[in-house]
Amino acid sequence: MITGPSSARSDESPEGAPDHPRPAEAAPEATGPEQGGTAPRRSGLPGLPGLPLAGGRRGGPDVVAHPPTGSVRGVRRSTPHGEADSWRGVPYARPPVGEHRFAAAVPHEPWTGVREATGPGPACAQVVPVLPGPLGLVLGTSGRRTEDCLTVDVHAPAGAAEDGRRRPVLVWVHGGAFGSGSSGEYDGSVLAARGDVVVVCVNYRLGAFGFVDLADVVARTRPGGGGVDPERVPSNLGLRDQVLALEWVRDQVEAFGGDPARVTLAGESAGSASVALLMTSSAARGLFSGAICQSGALSIATDREDATRLGRELCAQLGVSREEPEGLWRASTRDLLQAVSAVSATRPQGLVTRPWFDDDLLPGSLSAAHATSTPPIPLLAGSNRDEHTLFRTFARDVLPETRARLAQALDDAAEPDEVDRILAAYPRDERGLTDLGSHLVFTMPSIHHSEAHSRRSPTWRYRVDWGPSAFGLGATHGVELYLLWPYAPMRRVLQRLDRDGRVADLTDRVQRHWLHFVTHGRPDPAVGPWPRYDADRRATLVLDVEDRVVDDPEGAQREAWGGRDVLVH
Repeated sequence: MITGPSSARSDESPEGAPDHPRPAEAAPEATGPEQGGTAPRRSGLPGLPGLPLAGGRRGGPDVVAHPPTGSVRGVRRSTPHGEADSWRGVPYARPPVGEHRFAAAVPHEPWTGVREATGPGPACAQVVPVLPGPLGLVLGTSGRRTEDCLTVDVHAPAGAAEDGRRRPVLVWVHGGAFGSGSSGEYDGSVLAARGDVVVVCVNYRLGAFGFVDLADVVARTRPGGGGVDPERVPSNLGLRDQVLALEWVRDQVEAFGGDPARVTLAGESAGSASVALLMTSSAARGLFSGAICQSGALSIATDREDATRLGRELCAQLGVSREEPEGLWRASTRDLLQAVSAVSATRPQGLVTRPWFDDDLLPGSLSAAHATSTPPIPLLAGSNRDEHTLFRTFARDVLPETRARLAQALDDAAEPDEVDRILAAYPRDERGLTDLGSHLVFTMPSIHHSEAHSRRSPTWRYRVDWGPSAFGLGATHGVELYLLWPYAPMRRVLQRLDRDGRVADLTDRVQRHWLHFVTHGRPDPAVGPWPRYDADRRATLVLDVEDRVVDDPEGAQREAWGGRDVLVH
């Protein structure tokens, strides 16, 4: 998901010294979120009131799993669909701290004894949104935030680690504009128990720690010259973290009852873009056998030129150069967060830290990514009808908000006749602005990605039209997450509004479709018709209190776009 204006904050010491998790026999007892414990946490989801997690409740014995890296102790919890076992904050990589701050992650070393995994691991250090009143609790991640963040949360049906069965695996990549969020905001115990699947939620490096091109400024360009070895500053660290997490799943998930040959990679917003990007990466090929992309595709990334400009601007804030590169490793966590905030202030209504087409982990350009053959796996993809309302109302200065700014993004990417044709498809009113903003960033890139993939592999598309009337945002960005994941206050709000049970029915249908896709590679035919997507019919399931299949629901606007995707700088 995508978040709003921010200020630099971190839970680390002034010099950014991380807190290193230790095996259970040596670790102090966790007592709350600041110590990695199990006290209630607030959600980092956008646009709706602060949402502590409310999935499974602890009510059973501790449970121990024995993956190759080392044993971990989790907890058994009750859910509305039976009991589930959860192991949280399990490290999958060496802590990316000290001299490893900007290095590619490598697997965590094995440990002896039993490691505590009963509370969420810390989120990546990140800037914390500053919004009035209760909105300040919404857009951001509470609990500990630190550079030592490369952990996963694993949720499985009770007893899965001991029964010898291999279950399908759902790997979830959180959103947050590549600068905020945490795996700890997503409690997978309910989905695990309901679907008899293993759910793995991934933390990865964000912002300055994961998505800034530093090589142009500090990497050595000739033997004996200034700068550092290019291997100290590889590209797209956050995506490389996700690839390593998928390798961890391949090598470790069987110990939790999962099947490494049946892994669906899923995400929302920045997480969805991550999934789409990894579908173009040879490094991720073979690590997942299905994909779910919720509101995000290839064009949320940026080009090499923009990434280079950002890297130079951030290094200038820190006084770093090829001749004086070590400031990147001497800087405190707070220094780096403040540098990102300073650069963000010069780039209103646009994403800052994010992946870029590097011609290494990813193709070298958006056009090259479009030309890359995606893997032969099933894809479920879609977006929400009113994505843009969140960014005009709450998450300000993250994406273009006005028609003029959206037109500028088009001008930067397309020929004048293309721009005129696209803008003419959107009236100069509130509905037209919502559609133009939603389509430019989310809907059209998702359609284009789905269309290309459908030529090779089974593809299904959805559009969410449901939105809680109490918030006045329609089917805004991130709203479908409340149909998939358990958030207590939102559930209570929906229960008050849902006097006839229709939203509860919608939640049931969405979860059944998603879980059936994870298990069988297609939506659940028992729930209702959902034809495959192809370029002839373009059948799309519109998810609302009453679902319906619509052919080519954005047809007139889609034709106006002519397959064009736009990078927003």
